[in-house]
Amino acid sequence: MQDTSGIELISRRALSLSCEQIQERDSLIEDNQSQLEQQKKVLGEIQTTLGDNQQQIKALRMTLSARDAIIADLEGRLSAAKAAAHKLEVRLDATRQEGAKLQEEIETLRSQHRRSSGRSPLTLPDTTQRRLKTLEEAERLLAVKLRETQRQAQSGEEARLKLEGQVREAEERIHEREVKLQRMEEDNRKACLAIEVRIMICLCLCQGFMERSKTWGSWSAARPGTAKEHTVRIMICVCLCQGFMERSKTWYS
Repeated sequence: MQDTSGIELISRRALSLSCEQIQERDSLIEDNQSQLEQQKKVLGEIQTTLGDNQQQIKALRMTLSARDAIIADLEGRLSAAKAAAHKLEVRLDATRQEGAKLQEEIETLRSQHRRSSGRSPLTLPDTTQRRLKTLEEAERLLAVKLRETQRQAQSGEEARLKLEGQVREAEERIHEREVKLQRMEEDNRKACLAIEVRIMICLCLCQGFMERSKTWGSWSAARPGTAKEHTVRIMICVCLCQGFMERSKTWYS
């Protein structure tokens, strides 16, 4: 009877110990599962933010490309405006030289007219008068041409200044976009680092759980379904984390 009682007592103690170990194991499983779920939720939020940042970076890069095209177009127009202004300056100089020659010729004819009038009451010959009138008309037309050329030159200069202002404004906007893009890329790098830290925490939790599970021994067969199910989930989580870390390496570029 004493042997039977002793065996029963030992069995009860062993059973009680096994129950405590099972409860401890279940508690560890629940804690790890809760922490893994929490880390998974945080990872999901970071991934969402990271995806949004990637879309914004893509949009900013497209905007920068468009701005580059606009600047190239403005610079082309500015170069054309400068070339046109140079041509107008050349025409203006030629017109001024032509006007100076006509003015000199007119003054010569008028001087001859004054000398002739002083010597004789006779007027200038008809040919000389016609020549004088022709020169005076040419002088008038030349003055009109000079004013028009000056107006065109002024308009060209105003257009050039306007284009230069547009180029400066576009370059300033591009600089602002580049600064914003650099900030977002830096935020993305930080987000990737945060994700890797979270993943390493998950991996440590999983490895710690699996190491502890090795000490449970044969008594873990008391609830094989639950233990196996959680082990499979943890292995899946480990694989997902490792795969994500491999993919995240390409985000830094």
